[in-house]
Amino acid sequence: FNYWWDNASSPHGVSNLSNPVPPDDTDYVSDSFDRFLDGLNGRPFVAQLAFHNCHIPYVGTPQQRQLCQEGVTCTESASSGPLSNLTSAQLDFYACLNELDGAVGRVLSSLDAYGYGNNTLSWLATDNGPEKDCEPEGYCTQDHYRTGPGSAVPLRGRKRDIWEGGH
Repeated sequence: FNYWWDNASSPHGVSNLSNPVPPDDTDYVSDSFDRFLDGLNGRPFVAQLAFHNCHIPYVGTPQQRQLCQEGVTCTESASSGPLSNLTSAQLDFYACLNELDGAVGRVLSSLDAYGYGNNTLSWLATDNGPEKDCEPEGYCTQDHYRTGPGSAVPLRGRKRDIWEGGH
């Protein structure tokens, strides 16, 4: 997918990047952060990285989907069942999680490599719990939290819930 930017001169007020983002957007964001650090020459900074991965639409790269299904990056659990039985949506979701995990590792490694690792506060945050695209118009049935990929366990619920797992 592409990222969209405000553009008052375009017909719809937005335009997208001229170059498509790679299939794994975490590579794009973590690489951009690495280049940002490279240009600082040790100066202090504040940065906020917003990864899209693990947000609907979940689209895992074919390589990460395969690694998950083969048990290299995913582990069978009581909730997942046998990895060979994962749905396409589950494979995408778990692949996205692994891609995001790798990107966070690259960001932390970059902080160390540029000498910021021991004096930088790093916070990880999310805007909501695991998401299931409820149709129509975002209306979710009472049991939607049991049917989407991902889980906020031990918390209850997911995005669009008032339960703690939705936040």
